[in-house]
Amino acid sequence: MSLFRKLVRRKAPPSVPGPSSQDSATDLATSNDVATERRLTELPSNEEQISKGQIAQHVPIHSGHSYDRVQTGGQSRNHLGDVYNKNVTYNYGAPFQYAESTKRQEDNEDVRLRSTARHSAGERLVEEKRAASEHQRLKFLEALKFDAMGSRTATVGPAHAETCTWIVEAAEYVKWRDESFRSEHHGVLWIKGKPGSGKSTLMKYALGIAQERSCGETIVSFFFNARGQPLESSAEGMYRSLLCQILTKLPHLYSNQIHVDQKSWPVELLENLFREILLSLKPEEHIVCYIDALDECTQTQVRDVVGRFEELVDLAVSRGLRASVCFTSRHYPHITMHKFEELKLDDQEEHLEDISTYIRSKVGWLSIPLSAKASVEADIQRRCSGIFL
Repeated sequence: MSLFRKLVRRKAPPSVPGPSSQDSATDLATSNDVATERRLTELPSNEEQISKGQIAQHVPIHSGHSYDRVQTGGQSRNHLGDVYNKNVTYNYGAPFQYAESTKRQEDNEDVRLRSTARHSAGERLVEEKRAASEHQRLKFLEALKFDAMGSRTATVGPAHAETCTWIVEAAEYVKWRDESFRSEHHGVLWIKGKPGSGKSTLMKYALGIAQERSCGETIVSFFFNARGQPLESSAEGMYRSLLCQILTKLPHLYSNQIHVDQKSWPVELLENLFREILLSLKPEEHIVCYIDALDECTQTQVRDVVGRFEELVDLAVSRGLRASVCFTSRHYPHITMHKFEELKLDDQEEHLEDISTYIRSKVGWLSIPLSAKASVEADIQRRCSGIFL
């Protein structure tokens, strides 16, 4: 044996008897099972995988449904998590975040609330102004009123059942009521007759017919009464009565600029108030004034009232407004208007027949003997010339 071989043999470790081939296979299988079990125990759980995957990959914010669709590891699943509410979405370990749609909703809600608050404040302000204006209007009406303001209208007796019906068919009355002729008469009808000829009775009948057949018109009236209180036979009383009726029936014509609360009313002030209110009419509105017995106030006041109304109706026509007036009075040779419709009772045969019918009813015509009727008829004709009780 060579020296080299001797050295190698001398350094080699003592040999240990090894396993048989069957034992080696068994040990190898056991080793592999242990390694596999170790790897399985070291793998993260399903929940840990999802959590780690969520941290590494952004999950879309909740879209408004009752669940979120989460993308994890290239797969998708439906989440019905118990950490979700309508304001925030919890993204599996990510911090709480407000959704953009939620922010817009909150902003819109804030804008809506501010708008509602402004609207409510505006409504309250308007209501307060309206209430203040209404209170002032009622106070103004109370100041205008006076005792026996409408007593004369009530004391005028009603027309006989067979009288005054002709007025609604009279040519002058029909023309006055016809809007197509307004440019000719400017809305003025003046009924003239002798004292005691039944003008007031006729006026009350025409007033009642107008109120019954009114087509959206505002009807107001004033009956002068020389035997009543001073205000019943003055222009001041007429204007106060007309203003009170108009502002009661058409409250919107009252202006907040009217601050009048006094015991005495100068006629000039009342005339200006009446003018301003009538000129505030809307085109579709129509005021009709019935003014009876102008002759029962002083001639100076008659002249002033006629002149004021003439100026007013002329201005109304030029502005396309509708304001009409019907006067009754005795004949005034020196007081007139340049445009108006005139109806003379003396020329109305129907009216004379009405007087005759009325007198016959008073004297008991049917009970008069035939031999006496001729003299009674003559007396009736004399009375018809101007006396009508």
